[in-house]
Amino acid sequence: MCRSKGSASRWLAEIIVLCVAFRPSAAQTVLTTVPVGTEPCDVAINQVTNKIYVANCGSANLTVIDGSNNTTAIVQVGTNPIAVAVNPVTNKMYVANYGGTAGVPGNTVTVIDGLTNHTSMVATGNYPRAIAVNTVTNQIYVANEGSNTVTVIDGATNNTTTVSAGVYPKALAVNSVTNKIYVVNNGDAGFVPGTVTIIDGATNGTGTVAVGTGPEAIALNSVTNTIYVTNSGSNDVTVIDGSTDSTTFISLSGGPRDSAVAVNPVTNKIYIANGAYVTVIDGATKNAVPLAIGGSPFFPAVDTATNKVYVSNDSSGNVAMIDGTTNAITTISAGINPGPVAVNSVINTVYVAEEGSNDVTVMQGAMGADDFTVSANPSSATISAGHAATFTLATTPEGKFSSPISFSCSGLPSFANCIFSPVSLTPNTNTVTTTVTITTVGAAVLTTPRTAIFNPGSIFAFGLSLSFAGMVLLGRRERARVSRKTFLLTMTLLFGLGIVSCGGGGSGTPTTSGTHSPTPAGVSQVQITASAAASPSGSNGAVSHSTAVTLTVQ
Repeated sequence: MCRSKGSASRWLAEIIVLCVAFRPSAAQTVLTTVPVGTEPCDVAINQVTNKIYVANCGSANLTVIDGSNNTTAIVQVGTNPIAVAVNPVTNKMYVANYGGTAGVPGNTVTVIDGLTNHTSMVATGNYPRAIAVNTVTNQIYVANEGSNTVTVIDGATNNTTTVSAGVYPKALAVNSVTNKIYVVNNGDAGFVPGTVTIIDGATNGTGTVAVGTGPEAIALNSVTNTIYVTNSGSNDVTVIDGSTDSTTFISLSGGPRDSAVAVNPVTNKIYIANGAYVTVIDGATKNAVPLAIGGSPFFPAVDTATNKVYVSNDSSGNVAMIDGTTNAITTISAGINPGPVAVNSVINTVYVAEEGSNDVTVMQGAMGADDFTVSANPSSATISAGHAATFTLATTPEGKFSSPISFSCSGLPSFANCIFSPVSLTPNTNTVTTTVTITTVGAAVLTTPRTAIFNPGSIFAFGLSLSFAGMVLLGRRERARVSRKTFLLTMTLLFGLGIVSCGGGGSGTPTTSGTHSPTPAGVSQVQITASAAASPSGSNGAVSHSTAVTLTVQ
């Protein structure tokens, strides 16, 4: 028995569907196709070692792909290996072997040493269906849908503990932060309401929360401590508050499929494949937006590094890539009946297991939008009027952004100015900086001096008068009757007249004729804007970003 894809009905309700244009893929390309075993039904990645593990339901083995060169190795496991989980801390892989036939082990978990590919077997309950790892406690949890139990494997010793669950447990998720495990109990094939068993990882004690009818899949956001369970029978999602175990429900346009939910904890968005749609739920507002994908969308996988979501479409032979920011959709050709998808966000590569063609398509993931960020240091400055404040403005490229960036200021106080050095930057692949200097004007007094005390023209006139008088009074010796007393009196009079003419009637003190207003005291929020015409790759048009600095003038 291999992984069931479910038989969710595709109901068309009266909904408003976000219109999205499909376009050929430009940023995503198929790098290669890697042959694997028969009917690959699950895929997991160890991003530390760059190894990809593909469980082959039909050939009782696991294909190990080396992500650096796409070479493969085959590891024998149990019958119907239906699920695989990775512990990147211990470099061990765990494969749930669903059932057995004569001569081949079944109802087991195969433990694989990632360094040597050596294996060991651990017994579980009947029909182990799903498996998950708590990387913090090194405990592995296996949902056994045939015995209504969960097998807990100690990763250090391979010793096991059995914990009771509900009816038909078929999916589980681990919150390593709270050390709680959530087990989806499907009930009676979707005809009765299901439950979620909550296991306390410290004590293995359990609790139960009621969910919708026919629960199929589960995912959680460890940041918000919120759990999402898709219910194919009641066409809705049960939202569990991890702190209180209280629940709310969100309606869907059609029944969700098995393994049909994924969470982006960075953006707090939830992606659910249901009917011919992928419904995007805002975790904060619980608003749901259905995106028309067409065909049979399945197995959403999130790349948190680029904010892209990859959804296989088994009836159309392609993969839909959803832009997490805009909800724009790009289709990428794949093999026959594409199924499970896994993303290596470290090297930005996507792996799609194709059950119909027994291979894995390796795709180059989408880059984030070409863009840049801007920041200022320090964020504030205090100066006196007439002085300047200096800031360092850093611009950091994102994606392949490498266009010239220019700068401007707004919100400056009166009589202030911004000076950039250099005036423009091209970031290429590195952070680059410019110096921003904000200048201000201090108080200034403009004066016009009065006539100087000793004016050169007056001194010349005075000397000429004095010389003439001397010649008149002393040059004629024959006028002896002019007395010395008369001469001195005349000279004193002329000297006094000369002083008056030199002073020009003024005191020599400067007079004020006007003043210039300074930059006023106060606090200003100065916006510094960095602008670029376009990104070279064309993924963005003109783009600008601003940062604010606080300028205090005393």
